Amino acid sequence: MNSLKNKKILVVIKEFLDLNCHLIASSISFYTLFAIFPLILLATSILGFILGTKDTSELADFSVNLAKFLPVSKDFISDTIYGISIDRPLSGTFGVVALAWASTSVFATIRKGINITWGINKTRNIIQEKLIDFMLVVIVSILLIFGLLSGPILSIAIELIRYFLPDSEVFTQLFWNISSKVIFPTMSFLTILFLYTYIPYTKINIKEIIPFALLTAFVFNLGNFAFIEYLKISTHYNLVYGSIAGILALLTWVYISSLILLFGSFLSSKYIQNKSSDNQNINLQ
Repeated sequence: MNSLKNKKILVVIKEFLDLNCHLIASSISFYTLFAIFPLILLATSILGFILGTKDTSELADFSVNLAKFLPVSKDFISDTIYGISIDRPLSGTFGVVALAWASTSVFATIRKGINITWGINKTRNIIQEKLIDFMLVVIVSILLIFGLLSGPILSIAIELIRYFLPDSEVFTQLFWNISSKVIFPTMSFLTILFLYTYIPYTKINIKEIIPFALLTAFVFNLGNFAFIEYLKISTHYNLVYGSIAGILALLTWVYISSLILLFGSFLSSKYIQNKSSDNQNINLQ
């Protein structure tokens, strides 16, 4: 029985690799190099507009909240965002559109990769595809803004709890610990659920996708935690790659995360397609 299960697992992995999903993950990682900082800068620019501030150092301070979710240091993120935003090569509406356009390449690759895991060869027209890519940029920007504000929002919530319930330090600490650990998993689950439901160019029942989105989000967050902990105890990245160690660590993390995302999509497609095939056979009988 175990050998049969192992064979099935190996067959699934082989089918996944035959789709060249590992190469697609590499492409996602590559395009992320060009997209992630324009995307973060876009989010911080929108955040600055919302908060009514143009102080680049203040916006860079907000960006350090992303270090909770990415395998790079707070200084690396804040210094990069500050260095880019201090020059402000693009501003206004044109700047926002240009930054959004620079970020679409990675989402186009994700979109194509998810459709490949479903075995979908047909494509939407180019206008629809670009609109989807821009929509993904907007959604991720909103999630990034939420991530940027998560620290201040939680701090305000903690202060309010302390004000109205001054003798509830244990509850306050418990609230902080739970909230800070729930934000990123919830964001990742909702993002994966959206991608699995609306990106494939086929009709999908969201109820069938939810278990796979949950499983993928769990593995994704587990992998994220393991990779960040590994970087904390490992020194070879800095020793070998020096000043670009942070970028390479980020790209490695994106590659692993992309594999998890694509494999989860592949599993959901296999399950739904097999279920549909079984239902057709029952109807024929």
